[in-house]
Amino acid sequence: MFASAAAVGVGLTVAVDRVTGAPVGARLAGYAVAVPVAIYLLTVWLLHREPRPGVIARIPVPVAVALVLAAPLTPVPLPLIALILAVLVALSQVRRDRRAAGAG
Repeated sequence: MFASAAAVGVGLTVAVDRVTGAPVGARLAGYAVAVPVAIYLLTVWLLHREPRPGVIARIPVPVAVALVLAAPLTPVPLPLIALILAVLVALSQVRRDRRAAGAG
């Protein structure tokens, strides 16, 4: 988990190098960020998942991982990865708020 978090920083360095003119392909730069982000998401999800969650609780992270891994195939992979992560955080917060409202 910690290695994948560190690798995100390395991937961002590759992406910056790409923008500043280094001979790095766009898809390679996208995957340099996408793969560590996907590994980090899966690792955190596996460590924090509930023993018997409903279908709604199980689906968002694997779908987000698949979308993150597909993002480098688009013309704007880094903004798309950021958007996917923002939506995942929003879904998580909505789920947490609904659970708190139901418990109280």
